Amino acid sequence: MLGTDPTQKWRSFKVSGQAAFTGFAYLYMSICFYLLIAGLILLVSLVDDFVQIRTAITDHQNDPIPDGDAIGSRILKGIARCTIGGLLIATCMKLQTLYLATSAPNILEWLVSDARALLPRSVDPVQWDNVSSPTNYTSLLVVILVCGVYLYGKVRISTSGCVGNSTVRTTLIIVFQVAVYLLLGSIPGFSLLLVASVVVAVHALVDPDFGFRRKPAQGEGYVL
Repeated sequence: MLGTDPTQKWRSFKVSGQAAFTGFAYLYMSICFYLLIAGLILLVSLVDDFVQIRTAITDHQNDPIPDGDAIGSRILKGIARCTIGGLLIATCMKLQTLYLATSAPNILEWLVSDARALLPRSVDPVQWDNVSSPTNYTSLLVVILVCGVYLYGKVRISTSGCVGNSTVRTTLIIVFQVAVYLLLGSIPGFSLLLVASVVVAVHALVDPDFGFRRKPAQGEGYVL
């Protein structure tokens, strides 16, 4: 009797669909990584151009650029916003990978169970599967790239004499985000650190200075 087994045909169709979806997913990830790296290269070029222009004008006129500190600080704060956004993306990538390795029915219950682990009478912890995923290394690569560009920009602009201590708070926020990223899934109660990190990061995207700007006071001196 001629013909094809419906079960075998369905399995072949399922495998083809999975292969197509996997190919589309990797294509999408490749495009995202291309845009990320292109954006980081653009930021590095912006820093180099600013430092070179400032150095050329200073050497020619023997006088620093007016508002050079404000311009350098604004550039570095823009890079810091990009860095914070990249760290949030890397955190989401690692969270997704860790969640797939747990027995929790959904990610919200997993995070709540982790927070409850700090209570004296905590529930049974979520079981972890002994699996590894390339996404862990991919998210770590994102962290290294964005932090490397921020560090490069800060060193280059700071050594040019354009930025003083105006980015200390932003740098501390980035360090805190990296620490939370590294602690995800490593200690009980990491979900509380995650919530604090997200709140601080979102606020930093809007206002990296956290409202601490130097304002002239009435009369003598100034206030922060």
